[in-house]
Amino acid sequence: MNNGLDITEDEFMSMTAKNQRLVLFRNAVHGRKKDKDYTLNKKFQYIWLLVLTIALGFRKYLPL
Repeated sequence: MNNGLDITEDEFMSMTAKNQRLVLFRNAVHGRKKDKDYTLNKKFQYIWLLVLTIALGFRKYLPL
């Protein structure tokens, strides 16, 4: 069941309302944790993109 996050629609519909809400809550928490991990990577990607953009932009003014 993978911590209640990976179930089929039939399994979900056969659960009680309380268990359905619990599965939805766990899924939301799991999604937020993944998003926080991703935002750190995204910050590094944007910084790297900014550095490359500036470096390639200044290349046109440098005599090569």
